[in-house]
Amino acid sequence: MALEKAYRIFNVGATALVSAAHKGKTDVMPATWVCPLNIEPSRVKACIDSTHYTRPLVEKSGYFALALPTKAIARETLYLGSVSKNDEPDKLEKSGAKFFTVFSAGSPRIHSREECGLK
Repeated sequence: MALEKAYRIFNVGATALVSAAHKGKTDVMPATWVCPLNIEPSRVKACIDSTHYTRPLVEKSGYFALALPTKAIARETLYLGSVSKNDEPDKLEKSGAKFFTVFSAGSPRIHSREECGLK
């Protein structure tokens, strides 16, 4: 799929992993209210309730990252959505997921154990 058509995968109501970071604090949460807003420039919207730990990280940093979970990380995705970092500060470690960062904003990305790419 061409990069300019990637917005289509967020248009079906699939669960997306929303991650954010600010001043050394990070979080990842599954969300289903994610949708494209604009193609050029590329913009998406993620609805995150104010009670979620992720929300102030997004507001303070001005950034978030999105990833689509695969079957290979279904267990980790379920755990990330069942536990709040407000209640369990070591939520990410307990999830069993492996994370990495790729952008200067520092939002954690989950390693999927599956490879895929956009063509």
